[in-house]
Amino acid sequence: MNSDLIDPSTVPLATPTPAPSGGAAPASGTDFLDSSPLDLHSTGEHEARYQFRVAKDLLVVSDGMDAGTILISLPVSPAIDPACTKLSQEYEYFSLSNFEISFEATSPFGTSSGGFQACWITDPANAYLPQETQAQKLQSLTKVIRQEGSVLIRPRNSANMVVKTQGRRYCLSGPDPRLSSYGNIVCVVRAPPSTGDLAAFSVTATGTMNFHRTAGTNGTTAANVRLPFPLFDPETAAIARGGFTIEGKLPVNKAPFDSAEATFCKPPTFELTTRNGRFINRTVIQPQTVALRLLDFDDEDSTFEFHFKSRLLPAATNITGLRVLSPGAELICKFHMPINTLDC
Repeated sequence: MNSDLIDPSTVPLATPTPAPSGGAAPASGTDFLDSSPLDLHSTGEHEARYQFRVAKDLLVVSDGMDAGTILISLPVSPAIDPACTKLSQEYEYFSLSNFEISFEATSPFGTSSGGFQACWITDPANAYLPQETQAQKLQSLTKVIRQEGSVLIRPRNSANMVVKTQGRRYCLSGPDPRLSSYGNIVCVVRAPPSTGDLAAFSVTATGTMNFHRTAGTNGTTAANVRLPFPLFDPETAAIARGGFTIEGKLPVNKAPFDSAEATFCKPPTFELTTRNGRFINRTVIQPQTVALRLLDFDDEDSTFEFHFKSRLLPAATNITGLRVLSPGAELICKFHMPINTLDC
């Protein structure tokens, strides 16, 4: 039998690999031998789209209404639709496309008089329209008319408002509403109908809400509410908790919270008269922030305890008098509420 003989001197010698200390060498091909770092890519590719079509409350303009009265203030955010609100709890950003608001006249034969002014206020921090007095309502009407794209809608008209938003907003709102909202669709009375007349419109919001980057929230959101300057009762002022407290009233329909923290658009100035034994002092303070706690409410007003912090007031004094030298412009209250109960 023939066979080829191999010269032992031509066979290469294998170089032994030392085993790591503390155990046997792992088998070749396992990931224990791969010491290269992991490449983790965080992208925004996970998206969801929801096409909403939701009917809002019937918009009614009746005789006796004041010009400038708010008829509807619709937030351009996930709060516009309950399903969008629910989806927003599972994502970090949202955006809008193909968003439209239609106003369809439902008055018989379109013969009603009067009309309302509609606009899109793109800055949510500028969407507050005071309504306490007739003069404030007229100022609100002037503001709405001034807004770019504002339009007068009469009972014989039907209108379709196209809202083109840009960029993304956060699903979870924070202290700055500009980061979590595209503003508000606002309608106010322009001219009230004649006596006995009535103008009615159906309001429908349609569009596609896009959600980006999967995430999870705690089911609550920090909501911001702009309120008028409170009506304080100087007789209730007292030293407390590193400052002073005083009771004040706010409109019950505009303060939907039990407690909140607030800042003033323009800080107010208070003059406090305090007594410490035989000594009477007058102190002028200008607080920047205030904490609110609900005490009582009725059909018109909510009574809150307002707590102002101030290092200028000694703890061992009593307040005998309080004057508001200059009121603040308004309050911006921040409070937490369930994200699926936001009011549209």
